[in-house]
Amino acid sequence: MKLDVTYTIDDIEFKPHPHFKGGIMGKMYIGQYTLSVISGGRAGGMGGSYGSLIEDFNASGTTYDSSSFEVAVWLTKGGEWVTDELFGHITGGSGVIGWRSKDEVNDIIHTVFQMEWGNGRINETDDVDLLA
Repeated sequence: MKLDVTYTIDDIEFKPHPHFKGGIMGKMYIGQYTLSVISGGRAGGMGGSYGSLIEDFNASGTTYDSSSFEVAVWLTKGGEWVTDELFGHITGGSGVIGWRSKDEVNDIIHTVFQMEWGNGRINETDDVDLLA
């Protein structure tokens, strides 16, 4: 399946997490939705995200290809969290999607993109079952 989506996790500008020492955080806005993507910050086993931060380096600089991430989704206007509503089959009611690879985060981004802008983003001949 090929989605006609240009946004990926690489478009998120990550910054140090303000509460989880050693963690990172970033946001992406897709229509009415805000996606929060965080990782790391489990220093000393206290607090932190449901993700492991592993910094890789290549000619372009730092990458997070080997990291895992925690994702949450909420409505930008009003701030209502909708992660469970949209992805209840993978959140288990926790309100967040934890321990996801970079590719899985891209799948989440693409799914939200499709929910916001409809089936026209997917080739109609594809068998689509995102994040099943």
